[in-house]
Amino acid sequence: MTHIDQGVQGAKRATWREANPRSRLMKIIADNDDAEERIWREEFWEEVKRDRSDKGMLRACIEYWLDHTILALTGKGNRKKRSKAAREQLNADVETIKEQIRTSLMFLSLVCPNGKQLRHCTGADCKKFGGWYLTLAGSVPAKKRVGDVLTEKQVGEIWASTH
Repeated sequence: MTHIDQGVQGAKRATWREANPRSRLMKIIADNDDAEERIWREEFWEEVKRDRSDKGMLRACIEYWLDHTILALTGKGNRKKRSKAAREQLNADVETIKEQIRTSLMFLSLVCPNGKQLRHCTGADCKKFGGWYLTLAGSVPAKKRVGDVLTEKQVGEIWASTH
């Protein structure tokens, strides 16, 4: 069976109208699942031509087209801008979630490029890995293991400082 995605933004808005071309097209596709797209288009067009009332399919199709074209040409959507307080709250929430992620990650159990868990890698190993491991290597002597020198929290803080 053909997968039909309901879509977002203007497409959802079109489904609020009395005439709903999207739902009619979905029915046409469902009823003619094995047909070519050309057949779906022809059948849909026949439906539109039959219903030309002020609240009919043709009007709904034109309004749908206008919704998207006006948005594309002006960049003006119907979305309201968040207030400064709402933006600040959202940013605070994002930071809280980031911190929760940082504290819940088990860095010492990470499997490193050499196949060992980070806790069993030496400072010299970390230098070879590159990336954020280079910063980590600055806190771990070359011949000492990460797990013997740093705690989970300390490793998480080093990781957070690089991301």
